[in-house]
This record gives sequence, structure tokens and C-alpha cells, in this order.
Amino acid sequence: MLQSFVDIPDIDNSYWTLAVELLFYAMVGTLLWVGRLGQIEWFCLIWLGVLILFRIAHRQFHFTGVSAPILHFLEYGQFFILGIVLYLARSGRARVLTLMVGLLALAISLFGRDGHLHLVAMAGYFAVTGLCALLVGLAAAGLIPLLNWPPLLFLGDISYPLYLTHQEIGERVADAAYGRSVPPLACLVLATTVVIAISWLIHKSVEVPGRRWLRSVLEPVAVHRPVAGAGNRTSRQT
Repeated sequence: MLQSFVDIPDIDNSYWTLAVELLFYAMVGTLLWVGRLGQIEWFCLIWLGVLILFRIAHRQFHFTGVSAPILHFLEYGQFFILGIVLYLARSGRARVLTLMVGLLALAISLFGRDGHLHLVAMAGYFAVTGLCALLVGLAAAGLIPLLNWPPLLFLGDISYPLYLTHQEIGERVADAAYGRSVPPLACLVLATTVVIAISWLIHKSVEVPGRRWLRSVLEPVAVHRPVAGAGNRTSRQT
């Protein structure tokens, strides 16, 4: 998970996101540690300001030599911020400032993916971002009943290990089957079945027990550490 920080190639092409996730976790963990999660929107505003300045500068000067995790963190930071806003709304802690942060994060998508897209592509990128945010918000509010379908709940449970295993392993299984004259559709079904089975094993043997252990360590810290700036927000009962 640290390979991108030291310029080591990913063993799976999809792993470029892991370093970006780690940066986000480190940021939120720091805010939790110093008791500033209650001021998360103000921090997001500062973050958005940095993102906007980066986009403007990146349009003028195509940066080279910037480490990939930092570059991606600046390119895609608005999505993390949208996730924070949706979480605050879902947990009943949103306020006017939260809405402002969400709208500004959405507006950054008008720059397009990297600030060098033509107008039609930029509009499309903005529309897709807005649609995805809407769907996630509706799903979090329980307004998409289809998502309660048991097969989808199962895939949701194993989604992270499935993400980690689907590409490289799936391609190798499909290629091996295709090399033995297995029909393409059957290759796809076989590869999908294999990666789902592997993901389920990882979920049961690593993810579930690991989650329990982490919660046992981190929840006492989160419960007893004061959240500065929380004001009169409604406390979440657990």
C-alpha cells in the first residue's frame, strides 16, 4: 500500500488509489486525534481552496516531478469532500456550511478530470459527478430499495477485497481459460466467479476479524476524545 510513495510499480493497476486513500485516512485520523472533527467543514473549505489553486496552476503549468499520490490527492480531493458532506447529511449533522462545502466540491468538477478537457467533456464530467453524488445520497438515505436485494448486499460486504483482486487475478483467469478455447462469455463468468470466491475468503478471514480488532482499539479513543467545534449539533447515539 506504500509502493506509490517510493515510485515502485503497482502489482495491480487499480492499486494506484491506495496511496490516495492512505493520505485521506491520515488526514482524518489527525483531525480525530487533535479533536477537530467538529470543524471538518472549515478544513474542507481550506482543502477546496488548495484544490482550486492547484487546478488553475495545473492548467498553466503541467506539473512534473510531483509524487503520484500527492498529485492524485489534489486531482480527486473533491470526491472525498463530497463523501464527507453526504455522511454529515445522513447522520443528521449537516448545516448551511455543509451544503456550501458540498456545492463547491461539486463545482470543482467543472474543471474536468485534469483541467485540460474541452467544454463538452467538462460538462459531462460535472454531470456524472452530480449524478453519482445524488445516487450515493439516495442510497445512504435508504431511498433505493433495490440495494437491499441480498445478492447486492453480499457484493457490498465483499466490495473492498473484490476491488483489490478483480483486475490482475480476473484477467489471468480469463486469459488462461481463453487460451484453452473456452468461449469468451464463459471466460467472463469463470473469472467473475473466481474473484468473488477469493474476495469472500479474504472478507471472512481477514477483513471481518481485522475490522473487529480495529474498532476495539479506535472506538474508545473516538468516544472519549472531545470533538472541538461540534457546537449544538445533535450527538449520534450508538
